[in-house]
Amino acid sequence: MSYDPRSLFQQVHARLAARPLVPIHDIARELNVGRRTIEKTIRWFTGASSRGLRAELVLERVRELTRPEAPLLSIKEMSYAVGYQSSRSFARAIRRTCGCTPCELRQRATEQAGVLSAAAVSTTSPADSVLDGVRAVG
Repeated sequence: MSYDPRSLFQQVHARLAARPLVPIHDIARELNVGRRTIEKTIRWFTGASSRGLRAELVLERVRELTRPEAPLLSIKEMSYAVGYQSSRSFARAIRRTCGCTPCELRQRATEQAGVLSAAAVSTTSPADSVLDGVRAVG
């Protein structure tokens, strides 16, 4: 069977982005191609395994859910929104992917948003704040 690798990757990526935890063999069945064909295509376009792409898409979805302007969800609600049935499995996957718990990830996102908004309001440049620190020490 002949297929267009770019089109196949786009279809697989779209399905995984919508439901990151759907098994690759289910996607293969939907698209009428082999599981290995999908895995080879993912590796060709991303340089990562299907598991790596899935982890990246889950993390991307979690980052969307932890944006400061997004409604505050509990960890359990976040895990269900991403597709996990268990908040413990979700927390374990986040810890394995980015080295922190979902709570820490949310806290980092909030802190980064605070720093960015403070920097936008500030009238001094970052170089000025560095110079002020040097002047205070000197």
